Amino acid sequence: MFFLSTVASAQTFVNKEFTLPSGFKFLAPQIVAMAHAQTKFIATSTAKEEIIEYIKLKAQEYNLKEKVFLDTLICESNLKPNARGKDGEIGIAQFMPSTWKWFKSDFGDPEMSIYKWEDQIELMGRAWFRDLYKHWSCWKIVTKRK
Repeated sequence: MFFLSTVASAQTFVNKEFTLPSGFKFLAPQIVAMAHAQTKFIATSTAKEEIIEYIKLKAQEYNLKEKVFLDTLICESNLKPNARGKDGEIGIAQFMPSTWKWFKSDFGDPEMSIYKWEDQIELMGRAWFRDLYKHWSCWKIVTKRK
């Protein structure tokens, strides 16, 4: 099989045609698409580990119960950074835009973005540190299981 390791290396072959030993021809856009799909898969599998490590780091930083903090985020979005809720919730922590604006103005940083998973976890950690964890419906579900 013919695979390229990164999208960048695939893009160097734009507008070229390749014939594999089997006689099957690939055009550059197909190669780019294959490489992009392969890279996306690899990034997805490592991203979840990176997210979990970041959640643990923030739980420690804000002196939160790591398992409850992590389980709440899993319940909210299954750790999907681009999750969308049926009522307008956004991102990994499922912030409502109005709650994000409130929390960000009270104890966030001006450059924080509701669309960055790291910023959502950071602001959620700051909110939980201030005993505002009850704003997450999954907190109630997770703590009832304990």
